[in-house]
Amino acid sequence: MRVIVCIPVWKRHKIFEKVLIRLNEIRQWSKNEIIIYCAGEFTDECHSVFLDHKKKHDKYLSRVNRPVSNKFNYLFQNLKNIDFDYATIVGSDDLVSDEGWQIMENAMNEYKYHFIAFKDVNFFDSKTKTASYYEFRGRTQNRSVGCYRFLHENLVKSLDYTPFRDGMDSGIDWTMEQKLEYYQNIEKKIISLGNKGHIVDVKSGTNINSYNKLKVIMNKSDVSLFPTEIQRILKLNT
Repeated sequence: MRVIVCIPVWKRHKIFEKVLIRLNEIRQWSKNEIIIYCAGEFTDECHSVFLDHKKKHDKYLSRVNRPVSNKFNYLFQNLKNIDFDYATIVGSDDLVSDEGWQIMENAMNEYKYHFIAFKDVNFFDSKTKTASYYEFRGRTQNRSVGCYRFLHENLVKSLDYTPFRDGMDSGIDWTMEQKLEYYQNIEKKIISLGNKGHIVDVKSGTNINSYNKLKVIMNKSDVSLFPTEIQRILKLNT
């Protein structure tokens, strides 16, 4: 199975490097082929970081930063001439644990869902070294976090390789959910990770959504509960 990881980049090259290192670590044991597509400006330091860590078939596509949603869509539009099974959109600050990725791969292998995603996420403040946790519940329990949403190739084609609304610089994740509402026969699997796996969105003050704004809706989390591979890459145990 071939999985394309789409990563829009802009500045924040240090955490982007950690994301690439983490994905390359997963590549070492995953039974699936993982290819990384990035989109950003060649003058950005992220381009140099990408070149240091790229593997065969990985690509860095030239694209201006704004509108941000156009850059997201540009990544998907560049998948038209490549065969793949699933494509996912990942922020340049989104880390995933080994178990989190394995849970997603298990879902891909058990059935050809059109859409697979997580309903919970950890946020890590790189300045204070503190973490918070959020999970969609109650009336929002069918929603999913924006990172590591996996779309089957057939769904990507149905969306005309444009899963987001163009012209947006914020609220981008929600525009995908709005588009998916038009497809009533989509077979979805929304997974609650809990303590079985981790997605960690690293905040540093330059994200689209600031950590301080998000804290009002989140529960405090314990960074000591992060898996070893996440703690190591965030240097929490040094």
